[in-house]
Amino acid sequence: IEAILVSKFPQMSPEEIFKMLDLKTADITQTRFYRDVFALGAQEGKAEGRAEGRAEGKAEGKAEGIAEGKAEGKAEGKQEGEAQLIIRLLHRRCGGLSPSEETQIRSLDLNQLESLGEALLDFTTIADLEAWLNGIHQGK
Repeated sequence: IEAILVSKFPQMSPEEIFKMLDLKTADITQTRFYRDVFALGAQEGKAEGRAEGRAEGKAEGKAEGIAEGKAEGKAEGKQEGEAQLIIRLLHRRCGGLSPSEETQIRSLDLNQLESLGEALLDFTTIADLEAWLNGIHQGK
């Protein structure tokens, strides 16, 4: 009944309506209507919260994925660039490399490439490179 009265007199507060009709003030929170509306609001709030949480989670996941992808791309680019530079330096220092030797060099990690970059300063022949590569493979 309260809901009907409140909807019929939208400009008036519940207290004004009760006073006008000489009714006793009731605790609206104890009515079934209030509990039903409150439960419906709680369900809608939970659904909204879940949707917002999913959206935020997707956005955060996407941002993390982009950051990780950039970091991996930079690392790969650095490794590939260093391998290419070392291959060029070896061509100049020792002559032509076999495709197998180039493949072995490209498969080295960044630390190994840095070590090879320092070691190649002492190389005079391809045999020096082959010995160095054999030493790396024996160490694994």
